[in-house]
Amino acid sequence: MIYINNIPNSINPLRGLGGLLPLFLILMTSCGMVNEDLEPCAPKANVFTTIKYSYDYNMLNTDLVNEHVGTIHLYVFDKNETFVFDSVATRTMMTGRDVDFTMTFDTTRFKSGEKYYVLAMAQGNHAGYEASLETPGFQIPVEHEMEPGVSKISDYRIKLDRDDDSYADFGIINYKDAYGNNREMMDTLFCTKPDFVQEINVPTIEYIPNAKKLPDVYGEPVTLPLMRITNALTVNVVHDSFNADTDKDYFNIVVEFPYGNGTIDFTGTVYPQQKLYYRSLRKEMVQYQQKQNGAQYDAESPGSSSTEPQAYNNTRAAQYAIKATFGLSRLQPADGSSLQIRNSQTNEIIAQIGDINGVSFSQWLADYFKTYYDDQQFLDREYDFTVDIHLDENSIPTWIQVGCSILGWGKRIHFYDL
Repeated sequence: MIYINNIPNSINPLRGLGGLLPLFLILMTSCGMVNEDLEPCAPKANVFTTIKYSYDYNMLNTDLVNEHVGTIHLYVFDKNETFVFDSVATRTMMTGRDVDFTMTFDTTRFKSGEKYYVLAMAQGNHAGYEASLETPGFQIPVEHEMEPGVSKISDYRIKLDRDDDSYADFGIINYKDAYGNNREMMDTLFCTKPDFVQEINVPTIEYIPNAKKLPDVYGEPVTLPLMRITNALTVNVVHDSFNADTDKDYFNIVVEFPYGNGTIDFTGTVYPQQKLYYRSLRKEMVQYQQKQNGAQYDAESPGSSSTEPQAYNNTRAAQYAIKATFGLSRLQPADGSSLQIRNSQTNEIIAQIGDINGVSFSQWLADYFKTYYDDQQFLDREYDFTVDIHLDENSIPTWIQVGCSILGWGKRIHFYDL
């Protein structure tokens, strides 16, 4: 009797066939097998994740993202808080409110069943928008380049150093207008509202046997609230001896941050760097007329330091002033900041606001306009301040006037004799 298992493997056809049987059975049951009697595999469903943006962390509590934002940069992190990818949406329709920064991603970017964290950074422009500022080459001012699969969410820090002597610090954008004139436009930065790291859980789509087509799934849109982290400041230095021919560099006007104000992280924490001096982005000699709107100081206005109304001196004739325009980093009550007017020849400080008796320039602004917000909320919600300082013929300060715009909707003015 001959036993099959005694036949050498090299000439045992049944043994070789037995090894192929499992593979053959798999192929027979595969949906890829050409067999008209089998149902085709259902195509995989797509899960769409939509992200929108808002800017209502302002004095109006109104969403003004379309009016104030020009470019949005999204950063995506996985469940382990590791950077995955980023995406940019630019302002493509220059028609006022017809701007949509909505970002929609399919499962090639946001995997179904996975959890993600998202942060955003945005660029705006204080002086409005022009087609030339579509910013396809917008450089994102993060302190360190975010590397997919390596960088962590704790590495996400935005540069706030906007000193005007370095292009990389985003203090000045230089370009020519339609008439060929060089113009200096102030850059504006937004970030996701501090301590608001949005978590996204992408739904898992279950496989349905014999389904012809699985429906696409659109999750509820996720909205990221943005907060402005830069400020605009206009300083008018009025001097009794100024005229139209006065050199605009008669005084040096600077804002000093002695502790620095280098970067801000996803929690809203500002990290100091070396001392910073912010010089004006623009400085010009202008004819100055003291503001007449609201000609009497309102004694009941929040932040007043007087119990009696003080009238504006409306009899002052038009004078000339050095107008200095600043783009500042995030203001904080205890940042030690000060506004300084210096003699351009000797560098002597002629007048200074802030960093006196422990009160910073930022705190001084907040004290002038006390609201139902705390000081930090007020400084974050407001952003456009004006300070007018009058100097007599001996360069001694005699009066000061402070104003802030409510996102371009008007001015609130406070006036004080010194």
